[in-house]
Amino acid sequence: MVLLLISFLIVLTLLKLVHRNNHRFAKDLPSVEPCYPLLGNALMFVGKSPEQKFENLARGFLQNDRLFKLWFGPKLTLGTSHPELVQKIVNHPDCIERPLFFYKQLRMTQGLLVARHGLWKQQRKALNSTFNLKILHSFIPIFEECSRKLVNRLQNHVGCSKPINLAQFVSQCTLEMVCGTTLGMEHLQQESGSRFLHHIERVMDIMGERILSIPMQITALYFFTPMFWQEMHSLKMNRQYAAEIIDEGRRKMKANEQSNTIDEDQDGYHKPQIFLDQILSANRAGKPFDDEEIQHNVRTMIAAGNDTSALAISHCCLWLAMYPEIQERVHSEIKVHFPYSDSEITPEGLKKLTYTEMCIKETLRLTGPAPNIARETLADVELDGLIVPKGTTIILSLYALHRRQDVWGPQADRFNPDNFDEDKCRTRPAGVFIPFSTGPRDCIGGRYAMISMKIMILYILRNFRLTTQLKPEQLRYKFGSTLKLACDHMIQLEKRVD
Repeated sequence: MVLLLISFLIVLTLLKLVHRNNHRFAKDLPSVEPCYPLLGNALMFVGKSPEQKFENLARGFLQNDRLFKLWFGPKLTLGTSHPELVQKIVNHPDCIERPLFFYKQLRMTQGLLVARHGLWKQQRKALNSTFNLKILHSFIPIFEECSRKLVNRLQNHVGCSKPINLAQFVSQCTLEMVCGTTLGMEHLQQESGSRFLHHIERVMDIMGERILSIPMQITALYFFTPMFWQEMHSLKMNRQYAAEIIDEGRRKMKANEQSNTIDEDQDGYHKPQIFLDQILSANRAGKPFDDEEIQHNVRTMIAAGNDTSALAISHCCLWLAMYPEIQERVHSEIKVHFPYSDSEITPEGLKKLTYTEMCIKETLRLTGPAPNIARETLADVELDGLIVPKGTTIILSLYALHRRQDVWGPQADRFNPDNFDEDKCRTRPAGVFIPFSTGPRDCIGGRYAMISMKIMILYILRNFRLTTQLKPEQLRYKFGSTLKLACDHMIQLEKRVD
């Protein structure tokens, strides 16, 4: 027994020495407090509510100007929200990796969001053309159809004494949009689509829970938790649904090839050219995408496209409801360029909604769907005079970056669309507003999101006046892979007659 105890102490001492040597480069960096041996910053998160977890993590970024240390148990992670460092990291060729420590729980490792850098480079090159403007503009009829359905559902709640949770309705609309543009309009049956989305969201929620749980990071322990079995069930359902859709897509593509019937417009593009068709016919490094890559990318597009757009529109509507004078200015702009319910929505017309776009951007600044992004160094990288070793994880807080007073002024937390006035944008440093990230590994769907959001706002405000009892100072957020309110988006609707 004595020998066993001595052996244990020797091993523990050696591990401590190795650990200390591996992290010696960061010894002079400030650390988020409280920080304890072995536990690191775990007590900031253990036993805390989702709101407290979010606030504790955000505080670390808001209180540290440049690089600092954050410990997830014994794992060292660097953090920053400084625009100079953020730009250097996201554009550095040795910082394009997504750390498996954070993203592996999504179980979509063959898709654009999570794929390791070698596979990601091939996929991104093959899929860049699937999000060009001609194809995105071909989606406008789908965005319109889904927005009309949203308006019809909301009509039943006009004038009600109780507010509604607008996010529930918006999420259904964005699900229809993303299914329509990814899989085709025939797959807008809500029962199957909603089940698919529910299981994807459950996997993403589990990812958020595991990141801040040291015991759940130990795979052997995680296998014996109810969370693991919930995740396995959701993954099974997602794979089955995606496989069925992909098989159907292949059958249709083969039938079209045999009949030689392809509906093309004058530019040679399908109307619309849905993502599934494109990835089925795409090649990376001279080879077709395999079944697992196709499935992971389809699930990625639906999960990311729905959740991010739904949150952004829900947040935007809530901000407009809290600032009625801004809402009326947006409505006036819409009436000028789209005065009638049957006014044709064109790409040129959407470009004229400049103030509407300013409001959307201000929403993305304050309440962008992605509060944090993470990178892993592929080689030693110099940052702030430090040589950061290969394999180091770095968290970049977009939430804190977009609230820096040295960039956005003393009222950085206030909703102010004039932050995106042309003159202010010209004088502001590059890279301080990156809601879709930036650099080589930015979000491939950024322009898709902006077009769809403009059309949804157009339809909502052309038909309804939004009001709410919520105040900006009441808004709190909860920790997760996306930025969600701790409360519901409670809004009342009034029918517009002007």
